[in-house]
Amino acid sequence: MCWGPGLFCCCRWSLRPPPVERPQRSLAWKAGRLAAQPKTADAVLVVIQHVKGHRFQEALAAIQELSGVETRLRSELALAVAGHLSNDNPQPAMRLARELLDQAIGADGDDLLARRLKNDLDVFQTLDSVVLPWAPNLAGHSWVPAPQLLPARDMVRDGHLDQGRSRVGQLQRAAPRTYLLTYWQLAAFFEGQPRFAKSFQVLVGDLENVFADVRKRGDAEDKRAVKLLAKLLSDTRQHSWASMTVPPESLLYPRAMLEPMRAYYWWWRQMGAPNGRCPSRGLTRSSPVNGTGFPRARSSRSTPAVAWPGPPTCGRSR
Repeated sequence: MCWGPGLFCCCRWSLRPPPVERPQRSLAWKAGRLAAQPKTADAVLVVIQHVKGHRFQEALAAIQELSGVETRLRSELALAVAGHLSNDNPQPAMRLARELLDQAIGADGDDLLARRLKNDLDVFQTLDSVVLPWAPNLAGHSWVPAPQLLPARDMVRDGHLDQGRSRVGQLQRAAPRTYLLTYWQLAAFFEGQPRFAKSFQVLVGDLENVFADVRKRGDAEDKRAVKLLAKLLSDTRQHSWASMTVPPESLLYPRAMLEPMRAYYWWWRQMGAPNGRCPSRGLTRSSPVNGTGFPRARSSRSTPAVAWPGPPTCGRSR
């Protein structure tokens, strides 16, 4: 795939406000457990204990009955209920979180944290609704198990931007949605990293051409996916609180990363012995988010940390 000059207009990207200090989130996953800031109200701690005890319905009921607690904090509690991996029915919590975030933003349009939290939810639900064409049970969060994505990422990371673009461009002959999601994921790897700012700008510019290609040759579901992702990209370009992916600090991050891990190991099992084994320790060996942990689920003793922010290249140290 050949990309000509002028495909990305820097002046368009400059419309996005300069980075601002990120407001501090009230809740976070730490060592697999939900943690709050010091001096948290007792009523909030009761909800947190419900979440830790996997009593999700009780937690949602308690959130709705909270009084004297700011709406944004109540929305974070709902997002924590939605993000916990043991919650088999996160949709009610997501609906409550969206309702509370809409209230918070309606009361204070300058509440950047509320907007960031709502963007986390928008990104999660958008990608969750863009299913892979050949695997309708896998949501768009899944890193497409195609051989082009991770090598392309490593090429860009190692300074070979055009080689990486050419490698992922080989998917232009594949199913339109596979091509779309793979290029989206490649660009998202480099979001928010100053060292790769120029590469990120080029890849985001390429996405406009990918959108046009998929609109031209895709079916109704492909075109719907383009419309949804184009809205996310527009928000990312215009607002400092917006992102292309669910960020690691988000309470929804564990749930967003659950499907990529499944798809990743499925892919390596399908690829077989010639590609070597991919031990689980490869996911934590060099992870920059090691120690933060995912919420512990009943079905497993541990859950993997995530590297860079997607699956690492097996057998290769960073």
